[in-house]
Amino acid sequence: MTSAPKKTEKRDEIVKTAFDSFYQNGFHATGVDAVMADSGISKRTIYKYFRSKEELVAATLNYYETVIFGRIPEELAKRSKDPKKQILALFDLKAEEFDRQDFNGCLAINAKIEFEGADSDIETACSHFYTKLENYVAKLCAEANIKSPKTLARQIVTLFAGSVVMGQMHRDSDAPHVAKDIVKTLLKAAS
Repeated sequence: MTSAPKKTEKRDEIVKTAFDSFYQNGFHATGVDAVMADSGISKRTIYKYFRSKEELVAATLNYYETVIFGRIPEELAKRSKDPKKQILALFDLKAEEFDRQDFNGCLAINAKIEFEGADSDIETACSHFYTKLENYVAKLCAEANIKSPKTLARQIVTLFAGSVVMGQMHRDSDAPHVAKDIVKTLLKAAS
């Protein structure tokens, strides 16, 4: 029974190390050898927990989702109790990331682009991430008494994802602010 926590700890250590490597360098540019070098974990150990690099990528995306949704709601609630302002603050968070010269973008978008059509588990993890984000934004829209909260949430998340891609592509920390201005107009119109 004491070995189960160690297995989980080692697996988690691999995933966290892979997350850092993949987020900084991309998925295809980061081989399992690079993950091993960063972690000091042997290739044999990595493949003990993950049958393939793709399985490790999917686990990394699940970890990313856990990290993001463990942090975002709390951070937005700290900034405001008003759900409309929380929605707008989502764009501020991304702009602040870009202001710190972190133009790595979104791990789920990056994975979707790099693995398009190549692995169903990775595609599912990417899709699940944005479905969860859309549901979270829809919940905030409903709390703000917005008409058609699911429709507006889809529009907002589309603008958010677009601002992430544009910011990343052009190294433009203003991209989230541009999208935020459009969202302000949408929120007013839907109230």
